[in-house]
Amino acid sequence: MKTLDRIETFEPFLRNLPDIEHSPDPRWLDGASLVTVSPENPQAPIRAYLERVREFDSDHIRMISPVLSRLFHDVHAELALDGVHTELVMAEDTIDRARSLNPTEFKIVVSVGVLDLYRYPDSLGFGLTLGDDQLLMGAYDSGGHLEACVHSTDTEFLQWGEKLFERYRGQADLIEPSFSFPFSLGP
Repeated sequence: MKTLDRIETFEPFLRNLPDIEHSPDPRWLDGASLVTVSPENPQAPIRAYLERVREFDSDHIRMISPVLSRLFHDVHAELALDGVHTELVMAEDTIDRARSLNPTEFKIVVSVGVLDLYRYPDSLGFGLTLGDDQLLMGAYDSGGHLEACVHSTDTEFLQWGEKLFERYRGQADLIEPSFSFPFSLGP
């Protein structure tokens, strides 16, 4: 597939990313899968994300998430129960909302040893989930709705995603657990 064809094919994804710095090189999209919203299937990218995350074969996941969603929470909780550790970068206002919606659950989730939660000072306009050998990247509209989800195993795309994650994590503050459990989740 030629570069211009890739750009055209992945246009619903690329146009919803914050800017060019958050856009992967079109060459890395060769072989990637794209799922977008449609009038007939507005939840398609969310379902695709959930299905792919369940297939991750990794004991460590790194994420950037611009939204708070029970659907995403539930699938990642399943992974946590399987012993998968997650590093998650979220915007400060999203974390504050999570804390205020259910303070007890928030304290427990941050304290059980399966999640390192990082508070990013500004809003986030994209999502990124990295496993050992694959990534998912989500493009959101201005209202925080997932418009497109890309899945890839391309090594260069994965390395770029890792650097992007490290940049955001490096600009975020780790939220310290308010208490610790004498045990950990998982096998």
